[in-house]
Amino acid sequence: MRDCVRYGALCALGIISIGCTLTTPLDEFQGTGGIGTGAAAASSSTSSASSTSSASSTATTASVTSSSTGSGDPCASPLFSDDFGLGLADWQIDSGSWVVENGTLVQQEELSGAPTIWMPSFSNLADHRLRATTKAVSGALYGAIQLVARIDPNNPGNRYWCAYQPWDGWLIIRVEANYQTVNDPVSFQVNLSQTAGYSPTDSRVMHFEVVGTMLHCWVEGVVGADATTSDGTYTQGGFGLKTYFQRVSFDDVTACP
Repeated sequence: MRDCVRYGALCALGIISIGCTLTTPLDEFQGTGGIGTGAAAASSSTSSASSTSSASSTATTASVTSSSTGSGDPCASPLFSDDFGLGLADWQIDSGSWVVENGTLVQQEELSGAPTIWMPSFSNLADHRLRATTKAVSGALYGAIQLVARIDPNNPGNRYWCAYQPWDGWLIIRVEANYQTVNDPVSFQVNLSQTAGYSPTDSRVMHFEVVGTMLHCWVEGVVGADATTSDGTYTQGGFGLKTYFQRVSFDDVTACP
């Protein structure tokens, strides 16, 4: 039996049937896109987390806005939250080496850009807001931490993702089809020197919101690491985590309506 605390409102209200019992009260890569107003992207800079594609997304609006702080806590009553105290029984590994170490989820593979894990119990969400405490452990200087939204349960390669490269400051929102790049409506390099005491290996909370056609990604505590764009390619799907040539730890993953 699964703990209902992990599934929040959906489990408590009986919206999903996953065999759970309520035990605790519920309190609650550089591409073709634009550059945010907080970016400091030189023409000679490149993002190795990106790829090129001849396809284009006709549903994408390339306007990007940027601010310095993000918009805070996305919700008070999450649909799902996981501190990985119960392991990975509810997650599905698409690729990579995902293990629970000392109470956190760690993706161990540093030599791949593909590692992905996602939550099949929530495969038809429309609007959702993802939040995770993340930490880059080791890997390439162009390595990225990624949150994935609206994953197609029939083909997990159809999806949106947001990537933050903590070593060089690239922030990217990408549209993918069958694991291939369709478009990067957001792609810019944050000026990391504007964040006092910045370290690429600090633990940071990362957010990715998909609400209607709005895609909003930001990293708490990193000045300028905040961007919003619009795309209508996918209207529903699941959520997950991804890495790019980086060993990364994830904790306190939350999904909100």
